[in-house]
Amino acid sequence: MKKKGAYHLMLSVSNGKKSKLFYNSLFKLLNWKTVYEDSESAGYSDGKFTLWIVPSENKKQKKHNFKSVGFHHFAIRVETKKDVDKAHNWCKKQKIMIIDSPSKYPEYSKNYYATFFLDPDGMKIEIVYT
Repeated sequence: MKKKGAYHLMLSVSNGKKSKLFYNSLFKLLNWKTVYEDSESAGYSDGKFTLWIVPSENKKQKKHNFKSVGFHHFAIRVETKKDVDKAHNWCKKQKIMIIDSPSKYPEYSKNYYATFFLDPDGMKIEIVYT
């Protein structure tokens, strides 16, 4: 039988070294494994899905705007509400731009609980328990 589902997402970043510091720290917090790393690129996996960051070839492009056409946000599911809170506290300590503090979103589903923040390029990340 063929395996189905999302396999990976590749993000082009403006500064590979800066983004690696951000994502290395985030995925260490979330217990993801680093599956690849060089001076400006990295791959992180939860065992089923992999997120890759690579330096952008277009260095003139401005920061990402999640309100424009294209990628809006990337949601990472966690095992507990405490994990959402832990990610939010990590953002505060790292002085990361928080879009929404942890909150319930019953309009999405009964037990939906999430926080939203921006990566160094302005890409919106969601940490969610559901």
